[in-house]
Order: sequence, then C-alpha cells, then structure tokens
Amino acid sequence: MIKGIDHIDISVNDVEESVKIFQKMGFELLWRLTHVGGAVELKLPGADQPIFELHKLLDHYPKENPGIPGVMHIAFRVDNAQKTLDELKAKDIRTMSDTPTFQPESGRTMVDIEESGLWLQFVEEGRKPFITL
Repeated sequence: MIKGIDHIDISVNDVEESVKIFQKMGFELLWRLTHVGGAVELKLPGADQPIFELHKLLDHYPKENPGIPGVMHIAFRVDNAQKTLDELKAKDIRTMSDTPTFQPESGRTMVDIEESGLWLQFVEEGRKPFITL
C-alpha cells in the first residue's frame, strides 16, 4: 500500500520567513498554493526527496489543531487512492471521506484519516508537474 513519503505538512507562524530558512538549508521552492490560506512546497535537491508543505497556522486546520506550529500531517505515496481507501476501511480504519478527494491546485488525489489527534494522508502517485518559482 505505502510506497514512500509524499510530503510532510507543517504549520508555521510566518510562511515567508520559514521559506527563507528552508532555502538557506538548501531546499528548493517548488510550488505556491492558495489552499489553507496560502502554502508553499519545498524539497531538498535530488531524486525521491520528500516534500515539505508549509502553511500559516490556522485555528480550523485540522479540527484537532492544538493551536501551535508544528507537523500537521504526513502524507504517504500510494499507487491508487481508491484501492488504499478500500484497504483502510477493510482494516476498520476510519477515513475522513467515503471517496478519495481530488485537490485540483496540486493535482493530488488523496485519502485522509484523522483520529485521536493523528492525521495521515495517502496521496496517489501522478500529481501534476511542479513549477519552480
């Protein structure tokens, strides 16, 4: 089911200042997104590096948000979101939706679980290409 890490979602107090810090550490800015109040995606150079998605801390995201910056969720790469959803349900793992969700801005098809403060995402391979800014 899981093929690797797709991205790690981190909430921060100041997205632009955080981008500067990540860039100083060698991360490449890949993408700017408008969802969740504005987000950016960065990664280390090289093949098969996980993506870090940074967004401003919002009180409503996720629903069990403790109100402090930090890792919000980890997203795993999977072959097929629908198959993953079916496998999770067969193992009595509750999903946040009965169908995979498509996020048009990033080209991701995903399945989310959130329970007891644990939020995981399963992202189908094949997201649209990144635009380097």
